[in-house]
Amino acid sequence: MFCCLAELTTALQEGLKRWNENARPFTWTKNADQLIDAIGPLRRSNFRPAN
Repeated sequence: MFCCLAELTTALQEGLKRWNENARPFTWTKNADQLIDAIGPLRRSNFRPAN
């Protein structure tokens, strides 16, 4: 878990830098319906729209 936005941003930038050092095409292994079904329980419990 990240304690602040700056820490998350740094981690993402470092991860992208490592990925790009040996970049390769990303291949999806599931279709959109399968992805939505997989995150369905998370969407309902953790992701609420901001007011």
